Amino acid sequence: QKICTVCYTKVDEDDLRLLPSKWSERLLHEISSTEVVRDSTLRRSAGYGLGNLSILRAEESNGPRFLFPHVLSSIIRLSLPSLSIMKKYLNRWHLLSNSEMFIFT
Repeated sequence: QKICTVCYTKVDEDDLRLLPSKWSERLLHEISSTEVVRDSTLRRSAGYGLGNLSILRAEESNGPRFLFPHVLSSIIRLSLPSLSIMKKYLNRWHLLSNSEMFIFT
């Protein structure tokens, strides 16, 4: 977190200010790829979560938060079942008619 905070405070150095965003994208890519997660040295139960938490906590609290909405929506999207599974269960429970199918596509 301290390294990310230093990166964010370097106003004149765009390369450093972009590092937390690049690290966040890499973590998101790794948790979305089954091959990478399986062979990773980070523990799924702690390493990825703490990495993202450190990056997000270092984001400027008095300014707009750009990474937080992106990371949170990506994690939520990764936690949801696939579109085909969602449609199957919604149809089974009669919660989705044929006219409402466009909502999920």
